[in-house]
Amino acid sequence: MAGSWHCPREAHSAGGAPPPGPCSRARGTRASPCSLADVDECRDARPPCGAGSCENLPGAYRCLCPEGYRTGARQAECQDVDECAAGTPCGLPSHCTNTAGSFRCECRPGYRAQAPGGPCMDVNECLEGDFCFPHGECLNADGSYTCLCAQGFAAAPDGASCLDVDECRRGGACEGGRCVNTEGSFDCYCPAGFRAGPDKTDCQDVDECQDYRDALCGAQRCENLPGSYRCVADCDPGYEAGSNGQCHDVDECETYGAHLCGAQRCQNLPGSYRCVAPCDPGYEPGPGSQCHDVDECANGTRCGVHAVCHNLPGAFQCLCDQGYETTRDGHHCQDVNECETLQGVCGAELCENVEGSFLCLCPSSDQEFDPMTGRCTRPPGAALPSRPEPPELRVEPEPELEPVLVPGEGARRECYRQGCGGLLAWNTTRQECCCTLGGGWGPECSTRPCPTRGSAQYQALCPGIGGIVASGPHGALADVDECVLFGSHACMGGVCVNKVPGYACYCPSGYYYEREQLECVDNDECQDEEAEACVGGRCVNTVGSYYCSCQAPLVLDASQRRCVANDSQALDANQAVCWQEVVSPDILALQASSALAWLIVEVLVILLSLYLMTVNTDLTTIDLVAFSGYKYVGMIVGVVSGLLFGRTGYYLLLSWCCVTIFFFMVRAGGTWPGARRLGPEDLGTGVLVRGAKNQLRMYLTMAIAALQPLFMYWLTYHLVW
Repeated sequence: MAGSWHCPREAHSAGGAPPPGPCSRARGTRASPCSLADVDECRDARPPCGAGSCENLPGAYRCLCPEGYRTGARQAECQDVDECAAGTPCGLPSHCTNTAGSFRCECRPGYRAQAPGGPCMDVNECLEGDFCFPHGECLNADGSYTCLCAQGFAAAPDGASCLDVDECRRGGACEGGRCVNTEGSFDCYCPAGFRAGPDKTDCQDVDECQDYRDALCGAQRCENLPGSYRCVADCDPGYEAGSNGQCHDVDECETYGAHLCGAQRCQNLPGSYRCVAPCDPGYEPGPGSQCHDVDECANGTRCGVHAVCHNLPGAFQCLCDQGYETTRDGHHCQDVNECETLQGVCGAELCENVEGSFLCLCPSSDQEFDPMTGRCTRPPGAALPSRPEPPELRVEPEPELEPVLVPGEGARRECYRQGCGGLLAWNTTRQECCCTLGGGWGPECSTRPCPTRGSAQYQALCPGIGGIVASGPHGALADVDECVLFGSHACMGGVCVNKVPGYACYCPSGYYYEREQLECVDNDECQDEEAEACVGGRCVNTVGSYYCSCQAPLVLDASQRRCVANDSQALDANQAVCWQEVVSPDILALQASSALAWLIVEVLVILLSLYLMTVNTDLTTIDLVAFSGYKYVGMIVGVVSGLLFGRTGYYLLLSWCCVTIFFFMVRAGGTWPGARRLGPEDLGTGVLVRGAKNQLRMYLTMAIAALQPLFMYWLTYHLVW
């Protein structure tokens, strides 16, 4: 409480301040000689109580403070009460904030004030939402909650739900099998012969012998194996127990080798074997020991992916795809290098071979190869540099021949083969038809035949070069791409490559191009005498190839082009062929006849020489035959050595025989009457013989002896060559 008093004006001093003395009332004094008036402090411009209400009293005033305020120490004003500092009006799980005349409670997560300004109470989340549903149970806690998840589930990172646990990804489940996760659990799929354990952590072997006992093997003994079982039993003769416990046939042919049947072929049978006659290559024994053809094409992969296998009696043939050709052995197909075989296929551009085809490479990336012109050009729409017309295509029209224009020739009609043999194309001009492959043009071939090549009508219609036509308003010459115009009709069965001018048809191996029919036809290799397609056997032509058929006991050698003796396996292939050719009855008869003929001619020449030189001799014609027949001994020795030891043995033995026969005949020349043998004294003096007749005899003897080695070589070299 406070107060003040007011003194009358006249009681003040001149200076404006009340004089000290009895009019000045000090605070706390009770008496005053002055007359005093009360001052109402509550009416001041600035109320003294602030937020409270002011009550005036005589000589003082009083502050009445509202709730949340209190008077100060001097009781002259109302001051705010800090409820948050006085205690914990909001409770522990909250935060108190003081305000003017009051306070505010801020609850933590999981708490909520029951009434405005009231304390914070725990919120039971389990009653207010579907927390943890459907795979868990919600358990409330002070300020929060927890999820008690079912087996196979775990709480989510936010703790508000239960998520499935992938046991397969976590590991340690279904070892040795295939683990499949399910909702809240997992399944374990084990291989045959295994099953999952109780906890499904791994696959365990099934003991079939324990589970099924005698129902599996009957009288035999059951032996459990990992994932399976086997019945062990005593096997019959010719059988043995395998790794699975079953009785398997014993392959006696493989176990005991070739000595089991000697020269015959061993054939295994169930529980036994038998010896049968060997089959030719390409054949196999069938029922009744008969040899049947082996279908080498049955597996579908014998010739590779780029060919079709064609089975033949005792053999097979690989029919290669386009862009491939058969290898030397005929059992595979290899890529054809068209850049080497198709000369000029890319014109002047670079040719690159690729698998099954080829590419024409242009020097610049903005160019493309044009097969019609055989050159690299820019695509349509690009600026093309001017090019002079090739000189070989500049054809000056002959002044005496004017083009004969038939009405409708500029239109496009059907084009037929020579003699109207068939339709080549539907949409061609008369020039395109008659100046290339056509024989007739128009709706009806017989009414509009093409002019004969070289005739005046042909020269007037065509520019004079096959495959070139005049086009455009100025009659510019242009090449006709026969491969595009006539399609497959220009080169049936082959690869058509356009050229400027004309075209080329490249046929597969074993075919040649027949220009009349415009197709690739089979080449009959058996009719080619120079090729020797099948030596010693019968050549059988097939489509695109051929094969050899040998008459027993001859068989084909490794090249499949020669028939050799069946017992030639001990010799190499070339030696077997030589024996086969030399010892055949035809060859022996021919050689014997030739040797007899030359022997008769030689004896007649000797008799004629003796007669012309008037040389007398006591030798009869039979003696001369024997004298000339010595060389046949050397011929036989030389041929046999050549067959056994090759050319080296042939030349060595033949040379030795030639020298010995020459020396023998010269020495034996002294047996002729009047002849004298050469002696050391003659050789030392340089005198061969004395007398004209003796010299003639000696010259004749030397000539005959010198001819013997020549005859020996000439009559035998082709047998071992």
